[in-house]
Amino acid sequence: TWGTVLLGGDGVDPAAASEKALVLASIHLLPEVLAGLVLAAVLAAICSTADSQLVVAASAAANDLYARIFAKDRAGNHVGKDRAVVFVLGLAAVLMVMNKEYEVYKLVLTYGWAIFGAAFGPQLILALLWRGSTYAGCVAGMFTGFVVPIAWQLTYDSTESGVEIYNLPLGFAAALAVHVLVSLTTRSSDGGSQPADG
Repeated sequence: TWGTVLLGGDGVDPAAASEKALVLASIHLLPEVLAGLVLAAVLAAICSTADSQLVVAASAAANDLYARIFAKDRAGNHVGKDRAVVFVLGLAAVLMVMNKEYEVYKLVLTYGWAIFGAAFGPQLILALLWRGSTYAGCVAGMFTGFVVPIAWQLTYDSTESGVEIYNLPLGFAAALAVHVLVSLTTRSSDGGSQPADG
């Protein structure tokens, strides 16, 4: 098709052309000025996302982990620690991708969205809709939703079975089941039915 020829015309493997589809389509199909605007928009989106994730990670590390576990003064100023975490995470990200080719969309779908959806989705639903949800069940469900998608992606080989199974539904179901089971087990020890945030 014309899309395969277009996206593969610059020596790009058509099977992996989705990674560069927008960039190559903009270069080949749009005038130079509009192509530059599209590429600038892509770069701006990447920078904005990376910046937000670094700030959130630094804030969580300094205010949630350090302040709650190590520091006695939780209301103190943690600007220096925020900056240190941002620097370390940024450096680690650069080192991870040096001399390696990553399919960004694949990583986002198989790890990012899968872990996010499985770790938080069941817990939010049960905490809002089920009064039997407990704190222990929520924590256990989050841990399960984090581990299962990663373990499934690393151990399951779809080429052998011929069936591709996305890890998000599997992790979601496992986290939901663990949350319910642990909540039912710990309800009496928690003093009865409590919301997960209680």
